[in-house]
Amino acid sequence: MIQAATLMINFALGMVLAVIGALKLETAKVLGIDDARAGGLVSALMLSSFVMIVVLGPMVDTFGHKPIAVCGFIISSFAILFLVSAATYRTAVAACALLGVGAMCLNSVGNTLMPLVLFAGKNPTAAMNLGTAFFVMGASSAPFIIGLLLSKSGYRRTGMLIAALLFLPVVFAAMAPYPRMQSEFTFYQVFSLLRSGVVISVGSMLFCYLGVEMSMGLWITSYLKESRYSEKRASMILSTFWISLVVLRLAVTTFITPETGLVVVQFFGLLAAIGIGGMICGRTKFIAAASVVFTGLALGPIFPTTVSIAFARIPASFHGSAFSIAFALALLGGSSIPAVIGLVSRKMSIRRAFVVPLGSVLTLCLIVLVMLRS
Repeated sequence: MIQAATLMINFALGMVLAVIGALKLETAKVLGIDDARAGGLVSALMLSSFVMIVVLGPMVDTFGHKPIAVCGFIISSFAILFLVSAATYRTAVAACALLGVGAMCLNSVGNTLMPLVLFAGKNPTAAMNLGTAFFVMGASSAPFIIGLLLSKSGYRRTGMLIAALLFLPVVFAAMAPYPRMQSEFTFYQVFSLLRSGVVISVGSMLFCYLGVEMSMGLWITSYLKESRYSEKRASMILSTFWISLVVLRLAVTTFITPETGLVVVQFFGLLAAIGIGGMICGRTKFIAAASVVFTGLALGPIFPTTVSIAFARIPASFHGSAFSIAFALALLGGSSIPAVIGLVSRKMSIRRAFVVPLGSVLTLCLIVLVMLRS
C-alpha cells in the first residue's frame, strides 16, 4: 500500500506543477492580463517553492511523512480552487504561491519515500528512477486532461474537477503505513548538512540538471519553430521529449545500482551534451527533431540517479533535510538558466542560445568527474 501511495504522490506532484502552465492561457483571459503578468504566476510558484522546500525537508525528518503528505494533497487541492475562483491578479498570485506550498509538501515526501519503500529499500537508485518516471507521467498528462476538460466544462469547473481529483488520495495517503523514522534529528543539524561535500556537490549537479530540463521544456517549441516546424508538430515533438524521459527512467531500473550511480550520470550527461550539440549544429529539420528526442532519452536517468547518490551516502533520518538543500539549489538553476537563454536569444538565435544548457551539462559532468576521483 505504501508503494502505491508513494507513486501516487509523485504522479500528483507532476500534475500540480503542470497545472499553472496548462491553465495559463485561460487564466490570462479571465483576469485580463498579458503574458508578462501571466509569467508572474509561475514566478510566484517558483519563489514559494524555493522558500518552502528549505523548511519542509527538516519537517519531514522531524514529524515524519504522513502529516506532510496529507497536507500536500489538501493544500494543493485548495490552491487550485483558489486560483480558478480568483477575480483579481493579486489573488491569483497568492493562489500560485499557496500551490507552491502544496507542491513542495508532496515533493519532500515523495522523493524521500522512494528509496525507503520501492524495491524493498534495497536499491535507492532504481527506486528514484521509477518514482520520478511517475512524476513525469503526471506532469505530461495534466495538460492533456485539462485540455479535454476545458473544451467541455469551462475554466472554473475544470479547476474544480482537477482539485477534486487531487483531493481524492487524501484518505489513501492518511491510511498508508509509512516507515517509522527513529532519529534524534533536530533543526540545528541542518547546518551541518550545509557543510557536507556530498550535499553541496549533488545540489550543484541538480542546479545544472534542472536548469537544462526546464530550458528544454520552455524553449524546445521555439527552437523547433525556428527549425521550420509548425506549432502543432513542435508540440508533438515536445511530448515525445517527455515520453523519452520516462522511457529511459523506467529502462534503467533493470540494471542500475547505487554503486554505478556516478558512472551512469557521467555517461548520460555526456550523451545529453552530444544531443544538445546536435541541436546547435544540426541544419536539417530531421536532425533538429532527432536531437531533441535523443537529449530527452539522455536526460532521463540523471535527476533521480543524482538524488540517490546523496541518499546512499547520508543516513535516512537526514534525507528530508539533505533533499531540501539540494533541491533548493536545483530550483535556482531551474529558474535562472532558462532566463539566461531568453536573454542570449535576443542577441542571437534560439539555436545558438542552447550553448547555455550545453555548458550546464558539461559542468555537471565535470562535477561528477571530481566526485569519481575523490
